[in-house]
Amino acid sequence: MTATMVDDRSGGLAAANGLALRSLRNIRRLPSAFIPALLMPVVQVISFSGTYAGVTDIPGFPTDRSINWYLPLAVTMGASFAGLGTGFAMIRDLQSGFYDRLRMAPTSRRALLLGPFLAAWTRAMIAVVLVSLIGLALGARGAVFVLGGSTSRPAEAIRR
Repeated sequence: MTATMVDDRSGGLAAANGLALRSLRNIRRLPSAFIPALLMPVVQVISFSGTYAGVTDIPGFPTDRSINWYLPLAVTMGASFAGLGTGFAMIRDLQSGFYDRLRMAPTSRRALLLGPFLAAWTRAMIAVVLVSLIGLALGARGAVFVLGGSTSRPAEAIRR
């Protein structure tokens, strides 16, 4: 009888944590699925900020550093690729019948959704932190991160 009861004391956090760790373990087991999604934003920010550095010479361009303009794109790309990787892993689990077995487990359905969400969030944070650190090393200003935009002069950006 106790095997069919849902563990309400932890709210299914143990199951969600287990699913998240299982998904994150796949990074180590299948690095070919994670490394390209991590390197692509890094390559983009390095190549675009160097190649299109002349765009800052346009009159009225809101920043004097091209890295400030391209870094938000690369950060968003890294987070998006991380979410896609987790989505593909979830599709693989659905097709293999793993989630059919989990639905019979004595845990809440919420935990079955929370686990992959936590894994996607963790993968996204790895990409965001790596790309942001590389951007800072290349000379991005802190205003990019604080304002969420590409300018150190927010009043000018709002007027345009």
